[in-house]
Amino acid sequence: MERLLIIGNGFDERYGLNTSVGNYREILMSKQTYDGFCSLNYFESYSVDWCNFEESLSEFCVDDFALDNIKYPNYSSDHESDRDYGITYNQTAIEVLKKNIMDSLTEMVYNANLLLSERHAYLEDIRLIDSADYIINFNYTSTIERLFGRSCYHIHGCLEEGTKLIFGYKNSVECSIRHELNDSLDNHDYYVDEQKKEILDFYDNLKKDYQK
Repeated sequence: MERLLIIGNGFDERYGLNTSVGNYREILMSKQTYDGFCSLNYFESYSVDWCNFEESLSEFCVDDFALDNIKYPNYSSDHESDRDYGITYNQTAIEVLKKNIMDSLTEMVYNANLLLSERHAYLEDIRLIDSADYIINFNYTSTIERLFGRSCYHIHGCLEEGTKLIFGYKNSVECSIRHELNDSLDNHDYYVDEQKKEILDFYDNLKKDYQK
């Protein structure tokens, strides 16, 4: 009889793989922002399970990040670099933070896959999975392939297959800088607005990119 099996992170943790939210946070915590701070500083809400943790990324402190990082142009200077410095600064700061987020995920999965060479499938698990079963896997690891010799569909991508790792929140929350960019007043400053756009783009790109 054909069945559909859905595999989640509990399956990886059953084999002692360090793939919990806490494991991910520890790695991200070790990576510094462009200014040398902890990369977790702007993420205030956390959860013990992946679904709620990813959704908590929607609560990234966009306005706080803008307050801390927007650099106001020096119009008294004759140098353009004194006016567009903030744009360059925020582009770099955001690229570092984006890299830290995805590098931490990749590092966690890579380390978990390394541990698979020391693991063996439990007999009771082998009995659960039949050759006729279809498997949907929410994990990024290769546990099913390595320990059970079975192929499966990785709904969020698979590191060893080289597919994109899908990670992020589903529903965004409101933030002040989005309203500021969209208002119709004549008090816009190009150099400040460009920085706000960079920050807002970063936040919007934390949203999960669902496959169709």
